[in-house]
Amino acid sequence: MSDPTPLRLPRVPGPVVVRSRFVGRPMVLVDGRPARRVRGATYELPTRDGRGLHATVAPGRRMSPYPRLVVDGQEHATGPAPPAGLTLLAIAPAGAVLLGGLGMFLVLAGLASTLVVLRRPWSLRARYAAVVAVDLACAVLGVGVARVNGWL
Repeated sequence: MSDPTPLRLPRVPGPVVVRSRFVGRPMVLVDGRPARRVRGATYELPTRDGRGLHATVAPGRRMSPYPRLVVDGQEHATGPAPPAGLTLLAIAPAGAVLLGGLGMFLVLAGLASTLVVLRRPWSLRARYAAVVAVDLACAVLGVGVARVNGWL
């Protein structure tokens, strides 16, 4: 997994890093130490003057695998946004939903795999190749399921 981008916020004494997990709550670190969670996705960041600053972790935009950090109404990206072409390829396995119940399994497996690939610190070419490979695997499995069920 590629490392998230450290954020420099004016009132916070050190870099802020949001480490998201595939399942579960994200971890917000300020200068390497965990920030206190207030409730839900809201965390209290320590400030230079000793008062806390509330920050909310929000989902990434455009299927970005990295969340956003919202502080005082201003959004901060915590990682690089994937290119539009890579995003389109990443959601391509969703077409397997036409296969019914097993198609949903293919959709979930394909989307989970592509989200993992999007977070890898690989070159853009390697990420495109990996996402295309996942898409082809889902397509081959989908055609196999359709053949077994007599739909093709």
